[in-house]
Amino acid sequence: MLKLLVLLAAVAPEPLQLAQAADTARCERLAAYYDRYAQRGEGSQRNGAFDRALGGDRCKAGDTKAGEALLEKAIVTLGFSPPK
Repeated sequence: MLKLLVLLAAVAPEPLQLAQAADTARCERLAAYYDRYAQRGEGSQRNGAFDRALGGDRCKAGDTKAGEALLEKAIVTLGFSPPK
C-alpha cells in the first residue's frame, strides 16, 4: 500500500503545474476571444491590437497575470466584456 502511495505521488502533477496550465488556458481563451471580434485594417492600433500582441507575448513567456490583464484591456477596448 505504501509503495502505491509513493508511486501515485511521484506521477501526480504538481499543484503549481496545474495552476499554470489553467492560467495558460485562460490566456488562450482571451486571445481567441479578442481575435474573433477584432476588426482588422486601419485603426487597429485604436482597437487594442498592441495590447493583444503584448498580452499574448507575456503569456507565452510565462507571465500569465500580466498577459491576462493586457488581453482583458484589449477586449474592453473593443467594447466587450472579457469572458470569465
